[in-house]
Amino acid sequence: MRIGDHPLKANPALGGYGLHRLIMPVFIPNTEGYFAEAIEVLRLCLESLRLTRKPATAVTIAANGCCQAARAVLQGEMEAGWIDQLTLHARNRGKVDAIMGAARGCFEPIVTFADCDVLFRRGWDSAIENLFAVFPECGFVSPFCVPGSEMGFTSAAILAGMAGRTIRFEAIANPSDVAAFARSIGHPERFQGVERLGQFVLRREGVSAGIGGGHFVCSLRRPVIQAAPAGPAMQAICGDSETNWLDLPPDRLGYWRLMTDRACVQHLGNRLEPWMAQELAALRRAPPPADTQPMALRPMRRHWTALVPYPIRVRLADFLGRRLRERCRRRAGSLAATPRASPASGARG
Repeated sequence: MRIGDHPLKANPALGGYGLHRLIMPVFIPNTEGYFAEAIEVLRLCLESLRLTRKPATAVTIAANGCCQAARAVLQGEMEAGWIDQLTLHARNRGKVDAIMGAARGCFEPIVTFADCDVLFRRGWDSAIENLFAVFPECGFVSPFCVPGSEMGFTSAAILAGMAGRTIRFEAIANPSDVAAFARSIGHPERFQGVERLGQFVLRREGVSAGIGGGHFVCSLRRPVIQAAPAGPAMQAICGDSETNWLDLPPDRLGYWRLMTDRACVQHLGNRLEPWMAQELAALRRAPPPADTQPMALRPMRRHWTALVPYPIRVRLADFLGRRLRERCRRRAGSLAATPRASPASGARG
């Protein structure tokens, strides 16, 4: 039986949704072996996120079959009041199924997916939002500049940039950030080749964006998420799940894949290092982010080159992009190898 009226019937209106939501999957099944320091890495990741996100940026955590110690950390942060949603899966559902299940229920126009071993830096969410605002052709943003990623799922951006002659070749990746990322993934030699000479860059309204980017942290516009495969991936982090659900849809739809010109995040890995505590201490000393008005996003649009059938666009962008990349790198390499004239001799020739 029911006695009385539900109190919300008199005033059923609820608050609206913001501009941006971050979704983070967490898989820590135990605290041994590979996961021996995972709890401490998770604590550091979550604190950096709490200290740097704007108040309007909502957070969803999806825990995949986590051990009791990991669940206790997550529930404690939820009770602290800054996490908007916490989903506890009794068993591991894999990265993609966990995040896509949460993302399909989002109403925010920007959704960021982040691994749980990431250190967030001040302004990461604003930098992502700014790229989407300035480049309405963009469907995928990475807040970390990854050298050598300009040819991965970037056919829409490369072909549009070349058609408009707006592609530049500049070294926008910070060498120390890139070196730290390479160490964190266990391949310190990863970026020692010619990719360090420069990246494909687009510039508009005083904002620079690199073409490419990785997906350990990536942001998608909501229409792109809705176009991802409807069924489950049923895979862990291996296989082609991230390719088919995160990487491929934006480019197939004809939207650009861009990355910020600075490292707004940093990958941590599964072991703590002294620099991590130092960066976290600096974040603790800094004032909290301001609760600013959300940026005005323009409606998504496609460049006319997106009308080229996708298989043809990929082959054309691959051919033209590789030729342009090698030409630019040869030129950058020759300039780097040319000794600079001294002031006394260089003025007269």
